[in-house]
Amino acid sequence: MNANRIFIPFQILFLFLTSINILAAQNVFAPGEQLVYKAYYHLGFVWLPAASIELSVLPNENSRYITLQAVGKSFKRYDLFFKVRENYTSTVDAKTLAPVLATREAIEGTYQVNDRCQFNPDSGVVTYRIVRNSGGNSTGKEQIKGKFFDILTSAYYFRTFDFAKMVVGDSYTVNTFVDGKVYPINIEFLGNEMCNDNNDHQYLCAKFKVSTIKGKVFSGKEDILMWVTNDAARIPIRVTSKILVGEVNVVLISAKGIK
Repeated sequence: MNANRIFIPFQILFLFLTSINILAAQNVFAPGEQLVYKAYYHLGFVWLPAASIELSVLPNENSRYITLQAVGKSFKRYDLFFKVRENYTSTVDAKTLAPVLATREAIEGTYQVNDRCQFNPDSGVVTYRIVRNSGGNSTGKEQIKGKFFDILTSAYYFRTFDFAKMVVGDSYTVNTFVDGKVYPINIEFLGNEMCNDNNDHQYLCAKFKVSTIKGKVFSGKEDILMWVTNDAARIPIRVTSKILVGEVNVVLISAKGIK
């Protein structure tokens, strides 16, 4: 089993960004919030608990900013087969969530990558440096028009939207900077429905369908489904997707520090 498949749909979860229904100053979350998830991999008739994912909002030494962090770890019993460690960290404006710095440190089996992106929200310029142990390192600058975020910040930015103003069929195009490129992702609001977390607690959620990018994990024809609480906290409860081999289900275990 390629454990990196567990994290790809959750990474795509981070690709939510548009230009409507945005709060002038976000008040949905604050330092101290922590969301913990368990990722399951479905192959054949078996669901395998394969990894943990933790999202945290942390204080920053500069009070103008907050720090967002996402840490993913394959469970130790799978490390001998395919060890995965993912660490995303983003420094963002505490009010607007405009990113200033985004980093990623990852181990995926024998593959390792370190990614650093410096953002200038005023000029729209992103300066990036990606170092891979397999070679093919890349550095550069990109001038990007319109709104764009790094992959982690966009997930938190999405939570500032007013779901109550959405109607079934509303769709959005997302522009997110990943691996030195901007990727457009299509998102569609499917309506509201009840959804259970990993402890069988039930929540009224807004349901979304997200398009995928053709590559090693997706054919480009699959959709990712995500359920987010339709309340003031807007907590992602569940993310599911079929992939080229099997299926992934990421489910909330616990939440603390909710405003």
